[in-house]
Amino acid sequence: MSKVPLTPEGIKDLETNLYALTDAALLAQAQDVYLDFIGWIDSNIELDIDQLKWLSDINDSDPVFISYVSSKTSIAMRNRLPLNLELPPVVPAGSFAAKKQGKWIMEKDAITPVKWDGAGRIIASGQITVELGYNT
Repeated sequence: MSKVPLTPEGIKDLETNLYALTDAALLAQAQDVYLDFIGWIDSNIELDIDQLKWLSDINDSDPVFISYVSSKTSIAMRNRLPLNLELPPVVPAGSFAAKKQGKWIMEKDAITPVKWDGAGRIIASGQITVELGYNT
């Protein structure tokens, strides 16, 4: 798969590409997300150096959050649930937010594990939406 832009449309293209995979290939991708979220994101989504560093800094300061998002993303992928991205409006150059201060990331929607199927798979419903924003 080729990298997609970090846009809502790009994430929908990624979802389409992922969900066109066989179950075995999709399971491998979901496992990669779970084991190396940042590496998988870097391999599949176009990020600049600052964006990748920001994501790595989150992992360095709060690895539990990255673990949480990677687990939920993996479960969403395994169940072919919708993947969504919400972005803030364009930030004016020279503003506080444009100086890369006060960025935030939030996982918004519920993924509900319905059952464990006994064959090593969590059956779930819902969707995952990640929202990125700036404190202004």
